[in-house]
Amino acid sequence: MRPRIEQPVVTLIMRDLTYGPATVHELRTTTGIHIRNLREYLKLLKDMKKIRIIGYERRTGPPLPIWGLK
Repeated sequence: MRPRIEQPVVTLIMRDLTYGPATVHELRTTTGIHIRNLREYLKLLKDMKKIRIIGYERRTGPPLPIWGLK
């Protein structure tokens, strides 16, 4: 099995973020990956300093982070 960072999921996330910032729900819609798994990959990419939180979207409940490229 490939290391997590070499998974095709990372490529999909990075590709989608090149088109502009997105919330986890928007990434779920475009990639088709479950939100729980997406959050794990987003945390991994954030720890590697490839992406960052550029803002927050207000909804009912806690605000959602908006992710963008570093």
